[in-house]
Amino acid sequence: MDRELINSAFRLLAALPAVILLAYVSLRLTGRYLHRQNPSGGIQILEKVPVSNKAAFYVVKLFDEVVVLGISENNIQRIKTLSPEEAKAYLEEKAGKGPGRSWDQKVQGWFSNEKWKRVWGKYGK
Repeated sequence: MDRELINSAFRLLAALPAVILLAYVSLRLTGRYLHRQNPSGGIQILEKVPVSNKAAFYVVKLFDEVVVLGISENNIQRIKTLSPEEAKAYLEEKAGKGPGRSWDQKVQGWFSNEKWKRVWGKYGK
C-alpha cells in the first residue's frame, strides 16, 4: 500500500509541471490570437472614475466617438456622447496640451441638466 501511495505521488509530481506548462503555452497562444482579432484598437478605455465599490464612470473612445458611460454591477448606461469639440478638448487636456477647466469641472457641468438632477435626487446625495 505504501508503494502505491509513493507511485501515485511521483505520477502527480511528474504530471503537474506538464499541466502547468500546457496551460501557460495555451494562454500565450490564445493571447496572441485574440490580439490579432482586434488590431485596430477601435475601443479604448480612456479613464475610469469610481463612484462606489460597484459603480464607476468610464470615458470610452469607440472608434471616432468619445462616450461617458455609467457602469454598475447590473447596468451599463450611456450618460453623454461628447461633441467633437468636447472630445478634442478632452483628449488634448488628457495629453497635457489643453488649458481650460479641469476634468472634474467639465463632468460636473455635464450633469447639471434636469435629467441628472432627477436621477441624483432619486438615489440620494
